[in-house]
Amino acid sequence: MKQITIFQPDTVEESHDGIPSNTSKVFETGVIGTGQSLVDFSDIVSPSGDFKKLSGIKVVINSLRNLLATPLGSYPFDPEYGSELYKQLFEPADEITAEEIKHTVIDNARQFDDRIEITNVDTAFFSNRKGFRISVTIKRADIDEKIDIDITEQESAFELE
Repeated sequence: MKQITIFQPDTVEESHDGIPSNTSKVFETGVIGTGQSLVDFSDIVSPSGDFKKLSGIKVVINSLRNLLATPLGSYPFDPEYGSELYKQLFEPADEITAEEIKHTVIDNARQFDDRIEITNVDTAFFSNRKGFRISVTIKRADIDEKIDIDITEQESAFELE
């Protein structure tokens, strides 16, 4: 038998209408996280049907991946969110393009996510297809993590209508 754990705050402060007055605080600590702790949910669905819960540096890794894989202007509620990495797909596979990719990654991270520091960006161009792999090393609270992001013309995130 599967056991289900339900988040319950230590104290629930009742207001005059029966709704807990500390609802936002309960949400903040149970879902968003507190202080230096980070909590988020990814778009990966677990076998139980729930979204996968992320914590710690995995939250900012997921955020950075989403930012860089979203074409600038494609998110209707925030048209300034995203990157122009897809524009580099058809540029020459040379040092100039690699440097432009590096600057795009660093600039986007600075603009949208101040929770991390980018310590290194490497670009490797694919020899058998259009595209490249970006290896980004990030730092948060003395934890270094390297992530790889592939940008190709076959990626569904770059199928602009």
